[in-house]
Amino acid sequence: GTRLGSTDAEHALTCRAPNALRVLRHDKIVDVVRRALRRGGVPSTKEPGLAVLHPRAGARGDLLFALEGEQCVGDVTVVHPGAVTYCGVAAMTDGGAAAVRDADKSSQYRRYGAGCYRFIPLTVETFGRLGKPFMDLVTDVASRATQHGNGTFTREQFVTGVLRELSVCLCRRNASLERAVAGCFVRVSGGAFSPGLAQPTAEVGSGQ
Repeated sequence: GTRLGSTDAEHALTCRAPNALRVLRHDKIVDVVRRALRRGGVPSTKEPGLAVLHPRAGARGDLLFALEGEQCVGDVTVVHPGAVTYCGVAAMTDGGAAAVRDADKSSQYRRYGAGCYRFIPLTVETFGRLGKPFMDLVTDVASRATQHGNGTFTREQFVTGVLRELSVCLCRRNASLERAVAGCFVRVSGGAFSPGLAQPTAEVGSGQ
């Protein structure tokens, strides 16, 4: 991360101050994935308790879904390649930040009932690149969808639609973080902070 009030261009995408917006971004991406699963004919549920699958499990995934007869748990994470944790590997390898996070998540979930379900880390970088397991899931669902889609669309069309929806979601939520952190920078950079009216007006003297 970076210091609160930093003018570093990476700050908005690593700052933890607007946590509610970070959670909202995560939840909206989960919704995009679930819609893709639904369109592909894959049943799913949100926020499954993994103890349902294994009594020793202590974690909770974002999605539980059945793909080709296999119980799968997906966990969505957004990582910023410019963050201190990831910038070194991201500079050397395309998708390096997502790969590191995928490995970390997989290691965490192996502690909770390994073998009773297939864990799929669903990592996306803030610039839009999906981790390999995430991209593989999109293509697998696309293949299943086209097999049962009566020829109304191609595999490439399905994949393109999912990637476009993910891209738009990510851009919108990243922009919300940028706006929120810009407001925080204004708040800590001077004196007599004025937040601005919640309801703008053209009337002179209003809100004084």
